[in-house]
Amino acid sequence: MGNLSKLVAALPSGGVHRHTGTMVLVDGLLAVNVWGNVLPARYADPLYLVEGDPVLVDITGGRGQSEAVVVCKLTSQPRPATGTVTAVPAASETIKVKGEDGVTYDAEFTGSYAVGNYVYLNWAAGTPTVVGKKSETAPPPKPRADPVQVQTAPPAPPPRRRVTGKTQAPATWSGTWVSNASRWDAWAGGNQNLFQGNYGYGPLLGAWFYGTRLKALADGRRITRIQWRHGARRSVGNYNASLSAHVYTHRSSSRPGGSVSLDDGPFNIGMAPRQGARYVDLPLSFAPRLLAGGGIAIYGDPYLSLNGRKVDVQSGLLVVHWEK
Repeated sequence: MGNLSKLVAALPSGGVHRHTGTMVLVDGLLAVNVWGNVLPARYADPLYLVEGDPVLVDITGGRGQSEAVVVCKLTSQPRPATGTVTAVPAASETIKVKGEDGVTYDAEFTGSYAVGNYVYLNWAAGTPTVVGKKSETAPPPKPRADPVQVQTAPPAPPPRRRVTGKTQAPATWSGTWVSNASRWDAWAGGNQNLFQGNYGYGPLLGAWFYGTRLKALADGRRITRIQWRHGARRSVGNYNASLSAHVYTHRSSSRPGGSVSLDDGPFNIGMAPRQGARYVDLPLSFAPRLLAGGGIAIYGDPYLSLNGRKVDVQSGLLVVHWEK
């Protein structure tokens, strides 16, 4: 990578200097290119980035240790806060919304919407989510022409409205338990990537951990769908053959000293040759363990590997749909 101290030496002495840069991949890891210098960096949290994203970088110079910090992504125009629904495709995870900037976006959504609804937009990682309709209060009732007071029974309470939503839980860590070494990511091929199977040196177990974020859903909500995003296949083992990943739940909210305890599973997911990252639906039977603070694991033959969080920050992302 580029020489950070050499770049700092070319800047005015002392303080923090702000520059634009572009995200690049170097040996499978993200770095930032500033003035042709490819630099390691730290990142504002949360910040979801992929190769090619334009970013704003703060570079600290002068005395002491120099460093580069990616503080945010850059866009050509501000993101719109509201828009109008223009299409609601059947059986789709997104709807089309024309923003107040005149651009039509594919937006994720909570609740139900129809064409013409005026809606609010929230933004994360360059993707809009429709979070509600912009509405008005009802007009006041017209006065009665007859002044005679008529006593009537109180109106029945309105039926309880069902509330739906979805909660995202990105993985906090990923990696592989190497049984013959009795530790996590025991060899360079690990690097927080995920392996299953046995390459002749004992079984391997890949695991994603999520902390306790999903425990808030264990308040009587009914889980209706669990989407899980796995990383792309890595070029190891029989990479050009169709294989199956064997998916389980495990009981650990963070990486333990030893291996994890497997629970539900296996749920087998077909992996095509050179399979890319994608969302798949997991069984609803996985919900109790995930809401209790557990995580996801892959285990068992055949030998294969998936990108982990160091290569793909959304590897292992869970999207849990619910209603109450």
